[in-house]
Amino acid sequence: ILVYLFWRFLSIRAVWLVMAAVGAAFLILLTVELRDACRRPGAFEWQRRAAWLVGLTAVAVWMLIALGSLLDLRMGDRLYSSVTAFDYLSRVPIANSISHQDKLPAVTPFLTLREPVQLRYHYFWPMVCGLVNAAGRGAFNARDATIAGALWSGIALICLIAVYQRIFQGLDPARWRPYAIGLALLGVTGLDILPVLQFDLQHRHTPAEILPTIEGWNEQVTAWLDAMLWVPHHIAALVACMIAFLLLWRDSEQPGRWPRAGAFALAGVALASAVGMSVFVTFTFACILVVWALLMLIRKQPKAVAAVAVAGALSLVMALPFLFELRSPEPVSSGIHFQVRRFALLYDKLAPLGLIAPEQTWRTTFYRLAFLPLRSEERRVG
Repeated sequence: ILVYLFWRFLSIRAVWLVMAAVGAAFLILLTVELRDACRRPGAFEWQRRAAWLVGLTAVAVWMLIALGSLLDLRMGDRLYSSVTAFDYLSRVPIANSISHQDKLPAVTPFLTLREPVQLRYHYFWPMVCGLVNAAGRGAFNARDATIAGALWSGIALICLIAVYQRIFQGLDPARWRPYAIGLALLGVTGLDILPVLQFDLQHRHTPAEILPTIEGWNEQVTAWLDAMLWVPHHIAALVACMIAFLLLWRDSEQPGRWPRAGAFALAGVALASAVGMSVFVTFTFACILVVWALLMLIRKQPKAVAAVAVAGALSLVMALPFLFELRSPEPVSSGIHFQVRRFALLYDKLAPLGLIAPEQTWRTTFYRLAFLPLRSEERRVG
């Protein structure tokens, strides 16, 4: 959000100063942490080094998977494009277009008229990739920067899992097995393999109808690895939201009647950043924060309620210029509506229940709710 605000109201030159300040602060904090770690006895014992090896192995495995999945493959005179190009075809041009702008708001690269047309999209992630592309000065292109962004998004998720295990489960860094299990669960998708096998066996004589992915038999619920590859901006927004919650929860556990300014300020910055990366993830997480605040109020801990309210108000103020950009000059229908997820398994036998009907009535809603636990069970493992 800081990159956006400085780029929006000043210029990209101001953004370079902000990034230099952030980089310097990071190096100072890293130096202080390493100095303190060296002074602690046993900080670099083998048991603790084993946890580091688990983390580095997880990052290495993720990078191998990402590079093998996102890059094109050239064999002889043939070029095989990554299937993820279907999504990156929209983000790479946005990142490239933003990298050539001295000021925001972003303009769409998909429509050329007499005057630039403003882009109405949560473009903070392509904006950061565009900033990297501008910093490269031709050493690499916007697609390279966007793929690198996906790598860093996955690394951020891996680090987030380790942090949450450390804080909420109280895991000692010397216990490397729980960290290995937690990170390995990113590769677990659930029981989708069962309906996909049933569908593929049913269409084994028509190869064109065989499902190429285990997530296509019903309404899509993307697995972790696919989300990290296809929609890294949603993953980055999730990481920002979880960091905001961690700050608010940590502050609520501290003594004192009122939340500390540093906690809700950083949480507000994280939530505002998440808004520009994924409106959908942030909207869902805002509902979660409201429920958590109400639960804390029931437990007679109003400090958490005040922290959520102040952080939410601050994030809204910071994100307001971006939200104004999303407004359309023409009236459009609402992009959000309530619908219970469909259930496509054995649709030929369950068709009278309206589980896959295009319209949703009270009757079909009842039946879909009845089958929803089966659909949710497939992802519970993941």
